[in-house]
Amino acid sequence: MKIKQFFIPLLAIVLLLGIGGCDQSTEEPYREQLVLSGFMFINKPMSVKINRTLPFSAFYRDEDAAVSGAMVTIWELHESDSTEFILTENAEEPGTYSMHTPGADDTVRTGRRYAIVVEAEGQILAAESGLAAPPLRLDSVIVDGNHIEDFRDSLNTFSLEFGGTEPHGYPYLELYWNHDGTREATNIVIQNLEPNWYDLEIEAAVVNSWPIAFWSSKGLDGFPQVPWLTMGFTGRHRITVMSCDENLYNYFLTDIPGTAENYPDSNVRGGLGIFGAIDADTVYFYLKDDIKE
Repeated sequence: MKIKQFFIPLLAIVLLLGIGGCDQSTEEPYREQLVLSGFMFINKPMSVKINRTLPFSAFYRDEDAAVSGAMVTIWELHESDSTEFILTENAEEPGTYSMHTPGADDTVRTGRRYAIVVEAEGQILAAESGLAAPPLRLDSVIVDGNHIEDFRDSLNTFSLEFGGTEPHGYPYLELYWNHDGTREATNIVIQNLEPNWYDLEIEAAVVNSWPIAFWSSKGLDGFPQVPWLTMGFTGRHRITVMSCDENLYNYFLTDIPGTAENYPDSNVRGGLGIFGAIDADTVYFYLKDDIKE
């Protein structure tokens, strides 16, 4: 599942919209800060990304924001024991840090807690996760009462008609996932990946992977009505459903795309960002609008 690529645009929203969009009457001088993109996935090797904030007037590019040369240490905490892992920078991905020790088992495990310390450019970031989230698996995706079997196929996507076929567009797209009593919360993100994918040449398609909607909730095992209000574009879309801890729930609950004064709730001390362990599943679909006005 191609879900990790979602988080770079997500943190970019924080960098671009959360730093420089203050009211002019209280405007303060720009101060660069470090940002920890600490989204780790259960049953996957440890990996985090270290960025720096950029001025609101700067065009965001990964290579400009990436922080190299950092010292990154993660501890897995289990009962009274702890295991230390030293992460180093990936040669082909500046700012991304992972384990490069042969034979080391750095698999992120559900139900474990993790702590991290980052030393870079004279600054120190520190954070502790909640319990790593339990696995999440979409049991069914339903459109107008029909179960979609290949909803994880990122290229051969099924199609939806904007607005649906029922009055007010409901019911139309329904999502249901596995129940787990230890899950703190879930979060849903919708992205428009390639507007008008069928109408444009693939090479010329405008890539727009910025998140356009979030829903954070507790105690739910499904989302029976995806609001059409969130579908601002036709074209290829991705819905990511995440199992997350309390810290990540608070982060997504307060991260509002398109809002200039955007300061999501962070568990990172000494900088910005988030640190925790999640699981996720994805749905891909193509949204068309053939209904005559």
